[in-house]
Amino acid sequence: MTKSTVHSFAKISSKVLALAALAKNPFARDSSKMLNYFFELEGQIPETYHWKFTPTAALIDRLTAIEDHAIWNDIYWRDIAENIQAFSILSYKRTAAILKPAIRALNTDEFLATAILARSALELAAWSLYHTTSFRGTIAAIPTHLSPDSTRFTANGLQTQLVKV
Repeated sequence: MTKSTVHSFAKISSKVLALAALAKNPFARDSSKMLNYFFELEGQIPETYHWKFTPTAALIDRLTAIEDHAIWNDIYWRDIAENIQAFSILSYKRTAAILKPAIRALNTDEFLATAILARSALELAAWSLYHTTSFRGTIAAIPTHLSPDSTRFTANGLQTQLVKV
């Protein structure tokens, strides 16, 4: 996994920044800082990303042969963690692909295009937040008093959700 170089992105025009500076809402007022932070993350995202997707049936076949609980948990949860990481990177890249033209459209007073792209970004954010919350809730529900050396932990709902995402 190689880190990408930070690509130039559409900067918010001084006219839009001046308007945002007058806003009482801190999200509008600080939108440029938030966008700068978002695009700074681009340097941490690999330009290309590959992960090995294991179909559920193949994962079950592999796990069936393993007796050791710790090894079983390692394989099972590594697969889930890799899928969550892929989901995160894909979500970032989708968001960046929407934000860049939205900023350019905003700067050129193309308000209809800006509105459509902003709505797409909002829908993507809601979709990502829903799934991230679900992932986190499933993982947080794992009993911490049980040992991974003597217990096999599964999350079938999470696994199914990841396949669908």
